[in-house]
Amino acid sequence: MSGGILSEIKRWGNDLLRIFFPPVCHVCGKPLVEGECIICLECDMKMPRTMYHTDPDNPLYYKLIGHSRLERATAMFGYVRENPYAALITRAKYDGHPEIVDNLAERYARELLPAGFFDGIDLLQPVPMFRWKKVKRGYNQAEIIADAISRVSGIGVGNLLVARSHTSQTKKSSYQRLLNARNIYSAVPEAIKDPGLQHVLLIDDVITTGATIVSCCEALYRERPTMKISVLTLAATQSF
Repeated sequence: MSGGILSEIKRWGNDLLRIFFPPVCHVCGKPLVEGECIICLECDMKMPRTMYHTDPDNPLYYKLIGHSRLERATAMFGYVRENPYAALITRAKYDGHPEIVDNLAERYARELLPAGFFDGIDLLQPVPMFRWKKVKRGYNQAEIIADAISRVSGIGVGNLLVARSHTSQTKKSSYQRLLNARNIYSAVPEAIKDPGLQHVLLIDDVITTGATIVSCCEALYRERPTMKISVLTLAATQSF
């Protein structure tokens, strides 16, 4: 059977699936139409985008440099737990839908690329996950995001950090989260000593208190004090 016929059969199968099990917008729940993916056009237009990449002195940058040295920081949209857009993060993380953050990360990377946000960055470093937690979930959402950004930017994804332990951050204050996360992450000495590695982009799905990112920065700086670090996340709280 030729490749053209197989492609046509696959297209028919996908069309039938859309008829009986139409994909819906992960924000409003309405069925998606042809050309829409993950979220509908209306919800995409209404997404509370931060536009932080257009402002080097944005609130996320200032929130993080209060605890750690950074080159730049950006987030795709503002995160509010009660807002329906927060479901994009929670469904990807807890409900087995990594395709959500994959799609959003690719979209965001295409916005950032012409703005020069990736200029000078040598490596993409996703925030690592404790191995048993990753086995239980089946994936690390930060790695999914990093892979999507790599497809667009052409920058490789690294493994400079490991998560040594895991304790829940739920119901902890900002200060308690910072203390709790401080010793979770450590750098891989052999990987971080590469002389061609000067500027790393730390990647996560959401930043609330910033404790996780700060802990990762501290781990990298302990091994490589002169390293440059920038931060990218899909969502971030805007009320700091």
